[in-house]
Amino acid sequence: MPAREPRCAAAAHYWHPVGTCALGSDPAAGVGVDGTGRVHGSDNLWVIDASIMPVIPRATTNLPVVALAEHLVRTLA
Repeated sequence: MPAREPRCAAAAHYWHPVGTCALGSDPAAGVGVDGTGRVHGSDNLWVIDASIMPVIPRATTNLPVVALAEHLVRTLA
């Protein structure tokens, strides 16, 4: 096996966690936020990031998170 080039050996994987915050309407079932990202049991606290995405995108999460944030922020206005 050939030796790795220095630039490849220094490369690191960066994991984008997705779907780590359960989304739903029943806090008794263990869900963290409702469909608008509002945290159950808290006032004026929303989660608007990749953690509330129910499906992992096949590509980078940047654009889907921006679209999700823009959509949910419009519901707050």
